Amino acid sequence: TRVAAIAALLIPLCTLAPANAWAVDSDDALTLASQQVSSVSGGIGSIKQAVQRSQAARTPAQQIADAELLIGAKDYDRAATLLNQVIEKNADHPTAYPDALALLGEVYFRSNQLWSARRVFQKIAASSSDPRFSSYLSKSLARLVDIAMRKRDEALLTEVIASIDQAPASATTLLAYA
Repeated sequence: TRVAAIAALLIPLCTLAPANAWAVDSDDALTLASQQVSSVSGGIGSIKQAVQRSQAARTPAQQIADAELLIGAKDYDRAATLLNQVIEKNADHPTAYPDALALLGEVYFRSNQLWSARRVFQKIAASSSDPRFSSYLSKSLARLVDIAMRKRDEALLTEVIASIDQAPASATTLLAYA
């Protein structure tokens, strides 16, 4: 009964199998697999080259825009990596360097890497005499106040207050909430 039921199931399956099924011997299988691996390996090199070309061809402004998209997606690690690359390669750029530095500080702040954010915002505050950083000074000082309050760092707060006192009036008008 049970054997008959199993036989009834197996008979239709046997009729579906091809009459001339064959297996590949091990040498042929190894050769075929090696060819396929070589083909894939060759493709990986060209993919890496295409990625490198696309990264090299992107302007600092485009890379910063990419970082802003990553920030919007809350992919802070990749945004920080991209912004660090912009900062390293464009230290003399009139807009890319300060834009990337300010955005990097914001990335660190939003990802709760407050000590890293502090370091970046302090760098911006220390560059207050450089006109490239003037539009970022007030936000940097405000973020430094936030960090000092969150970390209960009285020394940092004292330092930031001294920086606020030395900052131009245009930078301190936006600090009312801090």
